[in-house]
Amino acid sequence: NEAPGPLWKAVQDAARGRSLAMARAAEAVAHGRVSGDGLGTWMWCPVGPAAGWLTEQGRETVSQMLDESGRAVGDVDAGEWDDWSALTHNGSVLRDSAPVFAEHGIAQQASPFLDNETVRACLSIGAGERRCPGAYKPLLALALPDLPAWLVGRDSKGHFGPLLYQGLRARQQQLHELIDASALVTAGLIDAVPVHATLTGMVSGAGRQPLPALENFLTISWWLSRAAVPAAAGGGR
Repeated sequence: NEAPGPLWKAVQDAARGRSLAMARAAEAVAHGRVSGDGLGTWMWCPVGPAAGWLTEQGRETVSQMLDESGRAVGDVDAGEWDDWSALTHNGSVLRDSAPVFAEHGIAQQASPFLDNETVRACLSIGAGERRCPGAYKPLLALALPDLPAWLVGRDSKGHFGPLLYQGLRARQQQLHELIDASALVTAGLIDAVPVHATLTGMVSGAGRQPLPALENFLTISWWLSRAAVPAAAGGGR
């Protein structure tokens, strides 16, 4: 449902490679600009509206990190990069969930997505077979044919938006306090004022707020507050 001209330009921009994309993202962050085509196409490194939460020091820091990443890694195959980025993300999520699990007394188990043998088997299959338009996780249905049709026949994962909004409304006062106490704010990287405004807008339903960015910020801030406790108690850093 997009005009062919802008869509083709977005594809061409992505095809120019990761190094150029990271340099452009670094420039956008440094100048406080949003960097995205708005077409919903795949991008190396989109810069969303939450970048506006960064202070001047934060913009400089993130811009340098993006620029260094583009220089250090260089150009890579987009499909392979996406595969390993997803794998790295799964690993970091599993690791960073430990404080949450411990808080609620949940025994964390190994994830099959991080099993070496499973990963090697999946990546040995071509991307075209692993990603099939119109089919939700086609390998899952082939590997486990006994799974119910309603599970393997759906188009996407469940939508957790309503639960997130419910939690934001129920705990908004505590979340505002978390924003002020965030290590990212006290370190001078994030400006608390626009984050407060985003949370208030989210709770009241005003505008189109960046929910994933706010969720990540709150999760990271909570994680940092918990991670700092044993370090302080033991005299570590």
